Amino acid sequence: CATHGDAERAEQWTERCLEDLGEDGWQGLSCQDRSGLLQAVLKACGRAGNAERAGHWIHEMQQQSLDPGPQGYTAAITAHAQSGDAEGATRQFAAMRAAKVKVDHISYGALISALAWAGRVDTAVAQLAAMQAERIQPDGKTYHRLLAAFAQQGSASDEAAAQVFREMVAAGIQPGPAAYASLQRVLGPDARDELMR
Repeated sequence: CATHGDAERAEQWTERCLEDLGEDGWQGLSCQDRSGLLQAVLKACGRAGNAERAGHWIHEMQQQSLDPGPQGYTAAITAHAQSGDAEGATRQFAAMRAAKVKVDHISYGALISALAWAGRVDTAVAQLAAMQAERIQPDGKTYHRLLAAFAQQGSASDEAAAQVFREMVAAGIQPGPAAYASLQRVLGPDARDELMR
């Protein structure tokens, strides 16, 4: 369920597990088992873009004195990103920081995606810079999503798009066809050749 983003089935399965435990409920499971079960539900909510339920399960973990950890918070950030809620993704990222959970390229990537998809490309680029300042290396998905966001904005972002592309290449990440297509939409048909010189 979690792998396929079927949040409803993951939640139903969790409820059945709790019913099987009877009156012990959550207490009938070890901390590790409770954490694993809740992480799986959070992951499903993230993939399904169900931010409300992801928030519910983060809260449930906290109520049980369980740490959602990087994966749990990243699932919640992803849920907000998938549902087009950049503000919610930003709040979850801030909550992750406040909980002193170590951020990584995946959590940053989810935040940057949320901002880029919402058209807040300048803020997404600022988060890319913050990520790099922390010596966290962006992955190809992060660069591709930013370039796609620049393509949506059009030529107003020429230099910024070119800079992100240069950083991607300098980091040793091979641009894919989607990156080149996005770049050409912003800079024109000869962009690839000019930037690869």
